Amino acid sequence: MTGIQVADVDYSGMFASSDIQVTLSADVGIINVVTANANVVITDNNSGAVVLSGPIDDVNAVLAEMAVTDGVFYSNPQGTENAEITVTTTDLGIFGDDGSVQSDTDTITVNINPVANAPTLTLDLRPNAV
Repeated sequence: MTGIQVADVDYSGMFASSDIQVTLSADVGIINVVTANANVVITDNNSGAVVLSGPIDDVNAVLAEMAVTDGVFYSNPQGTENAEITVTTTDLGIFGDDGSVQSDTDTITVNINPVANAPTLTLDLRPNAV
């Protein structure tokens, strides 16, 4: 999955390294986040709701990874035609005047287009000997 980025006007200057929390939730299927970024803590990975915590720039870097081996991966073994991914971003109460947690929630619709894979057959042309 690509195209997910989060922003918070408070996370700039001296607060740029403060932690933010992003929860990716799937109504069906599994989300798996793979990264070498040690600044981001991933909780409940390879599940229907994965939590990323860390500095906003590092979290965005993980969300933007598009390598074959690193990035945000979604699988839908149920085979439904579409799914919804909910992205909840939370400031962990760092910037509220009263310490209250501020959050934002967005929903992404994932349309799944099945592809028919042509069958293949490989024969061993050597006769079997007894």
